[in-house]
Amino acid sequence: MHKEVVPPLNELVFFKLQLVMFFEGIRSERELMRQAADRLSVLWYLGYNLNESLPDHSSLTRIRTRYGVEAFRRFFETVVDQCQQAGLVWGKELYADPRDAQRDKLK
Repeated sequence: MHKEVVPPLNELVFFKLQLVMFFEGIRSERELMRQAADRLSVLWYLGYNLNESLPDHSSLTRIRTRYGVEAFRRFFETVVDQCQQAGLVWGKELYADPRDAQRDKLK
């Protein structure tokens, strides 16, 4: 049986996948890659054609380990800053505590 050779994951696609993972609330890289392969919108966003195979989830782990936590912090801070400059985000709170929503629901 012939195994398809999957090209290495480039950094742009890696960070786009991190955004998809964050905004979609996906907790597992394995699940992220499963969903990405099934969703046309994600494939389009990543720049993949329907007949192209996505890299294995282990590629994400290797790149994440290589970059470290500091790179992620800078990346997400830059994204939030750009969103603020574009008027998409306002206020000073950059996170939400889900317990607040639960408390409001119980009132």
